[in-house]
Amino acid sequence: MTTARPPRSDVSEHDLEHATEVAAELVRRFGNVYWPFFERLERELGERHDRANRLVRFTKERSNR
Repeated sequence: MTTARPPRSDVSEHDLEHATEVAAELVRRFGNVYWPFFERLERELGERHDRANRLVRFTKERSNR
């Protein structure tokens, strides 16, 4: 069983978005052999968005107290 690794902070969100777009194009052009790359990048991008949204929500809740 694999363990989830923490995201690398040296890869920007913009870089992840671009890489996800490139991976999607690879899947479209060359088939599902590239799907695992697309899926991993999409998941990492989603996790970053989720974390950012949770932090915003928490800091807003704390500031309203």
